Amino acid sequence: MTYGLPQPLFLLVEGLLWFAQSGRSGVRTYFEATPVDRQRAMLQALEHVAAPKDVLGNYQSGMEAWRDPFRTTNLDRWIDRSDEAITRYLWGLAKTHRPEIEALIA
Repeated sequence: MTYGLPQPLFLLVEGLLWFAQSGRSGVRTYFEATPVDRQRAMLQALEHVAAPKDVLGNYQSGMEAWRDPFRTTNLDRWIDRSDEAITRYLWGLAKTHRPEIEALIA
């Protein structure tokens, strides 16, 4: 469920998918469409790379409560408010793991 990628790169790809899909259509859409096994892999990746607490906590909250309109509204608002921080976090992942990314495309 990790696209065959090393964990940090899976986190980058899945993180981009989570934030992009959630930003466009809401977190409910992402969690509804994402298999539970892949959600668990994402949570493990977030835990493994010591993601920011708000990113980890909000992902876990989305996994647990994506059917609850009140909680998903709060998550949608968090994503909107956190766009710049999320972008910096994902760019940081890409920068940190650049050699691994380049090895995949070489």
